[in-house]
Amino acid sequence: MGQLAFLKMFLLVSIPTDINDNRRHIHVFRKGTRHMRSIAKIWIEQNGRKCVEIADPN
Repeated sequence: MGQLAFLKMFLLVSIPTDINDNRRHIHVFRKGTRHMRSIAKIWIEQNGRKCVEIADPN
């Protein structure tokens, strides 16, 4: 798991072996919570082209 950045209360993480999705993406975690679970997923490409798409897993 590659940590990209801390932004105030959030941790941006790149997980290279996400078997459910082959597009490049970043998971967003809330810093300081007891259970680390993704609060958002940001895709940064689609079909090899730059594209931004954001999903809320809840």
